[in-house]
Amino acid sequence: LAIGYVGQAIGLGMGVGSGKSAFICSLQVVFVSVICAFRAGRISRATLASTALALSGAAFLELGGVLEGGSLSVGVADAYL
Repeated sequence: LAIGYVGQAIGLGMGVGSGKSAFICSLQVVFVSVICAFRAGRISRATLASTALALSGAAFLELGGVLEGGSLSVGVADAYL
């Protein structure tokens, strides 16, 4: 948890926007569900649907600038997040 906090602070200090930072950090919900599904040996339709819903919901909430015509670029500072 502390490593994640420090990485996020470094990324924000290097100029990553707060919305982009929140989106990248909220991807842990998607990663955890996918990893658990793979460990169980199968991916159910409910897992796929909930993962897609979580990903799209986080994108709509936290990437507003991109949806309004902005660009989503990936830089070195994003690696810290």
